Amino acid sequence: MKQSKAIVTLAIGEKYLQLWQSFAQDNWQKYADKYGYDLICIDTPLDTSERAQARSPAWQKCLILSQEFSQHYERIVWIDSDILINTSNAPCIVEGVPLEKVGAVDYWSSPTPELLAQTLKREYNYWESLGIPFTKDYTAKDYYINYGLPSHFDKIVQTGVMVLSPHYHRKILETAYFGYEEKGRSEWHYEMRPLSYELLKADCVHWIDHRFNLCFYPYVILHYPFLLDDFPADYSLLAQPKIEIDLGLLSNQIQKKICATTAFINSFFLHFAGCGSEMNFVDLSATSWRDCRDAKIRAGVFHDMACTYAEQGEMEKAIAFFQKSLELKERIGDVLGKATTLSILGQLLASEAMLGQVLADGQEEFATALDYLQQSLEILQQFKSPDVENVREIVASIQQMAAGN
Repeated sequence: MKQSKAIVTLAIGEKYLQLWQSFAQDNWQKYADKYGYDLICIDTPLDTSERAQARSPAWQKCLILSQEFSQHYERIVWIDSDILINTSNAPCIVEGVPLEKVGAVDYWSSPTPELLAQTLKREYNYWESLGIPFTKDYTAKDYYINYGLPSHFDKIVQTGVMVLSPHYHRKILETAYFGYEEKGRSEWHYEMRPLSYELLKADCVHWIDHRFNLCFYPYVILHYPFLLDDFPADYSLLAQPKIEIDLGLLSNQIQKKICATTAFINSFFLHFAGCGSEMNFVDLSATSWRDCRDAKIRAGVFHDMACTYAEQGEMEKAIAFFQKSLELKERIGDVLGKATTLSILGQLLASEAMLGQVLADGQEEFATALDYLQQSLEILQQFKSPDVENVREIVASIQQMAAGN
């Protein structure tokens, strides 16, 4: 323990742990370092009883304040593992939350009661058309009544993000854990209904900005319903590449990335409840709406696809996509991004020239590779990048290769 407050999450099972480590861990660490939090990920069950194994691990968030480590902290910030943090814009979540209160977002007012009602109407229509089971919660009171709870409250605690105090809130969380049973599948929201009820009954909730727990799926339903189903490719998004690709798939990927990154920019914490695999569509380097521009997103998608093709050994496709990415980065003035792509392209072309897979005249390919690398080196030197020496060594190595070709 280094700090007086900690961010805690639970990622039980290889699938959830891998998702958190791949997309969230470094992202959360930046936020923790910025505001002085320890970061704790629990990857083994806190309760291994038969009862615990028969219900979702999500319930075990109610046990975190019962753990020995929690007693060393004044504040514990619980965050579900399928959340990304907008580290550039999110303020410190504990600020303004009294120690004796639980800081949380009112699900029923996110972003406003009127817009949530519109979102729910669309959700229910969509789920009904697909035969997806759900509970019809048209009011906050319905949310509790359908579970068998008294209808005392017109607000709902979204329990994916909570500012907690071990001293004040341990017993309330334990009451929810030990006093209620699993109702069924995900449509019952696991622990959320009873835990929300117990927190409101204790009159200990301090409502915080809804952007601290902006749920991605309802956001898509409200703002981007066209992403829910397959739709025709928008060929105007792309310049026809020289190699054959699935334009429909690529157009879909680009639009998803633009929309997910826009949602991220509009949030403090973006919650991918029920759709954690969609986290990979967010450009975590984005810091403002300007980073959601179509060209920047496309450049990133082309770069990612090029890397995938390179890993698969399809170098012609990899080089083509890196070149498309480079064109876009030059157009939007992404200088450091351009340097990265130039460096990778240079190394790929040199490797191809060495193997004789591009042109019989390997010297021409070596010359192009060195030109790319020299451009990259000049940019990195201008920005005093720590990668300067690495690229300089690569240049020297390729010069030796070319001399021996």
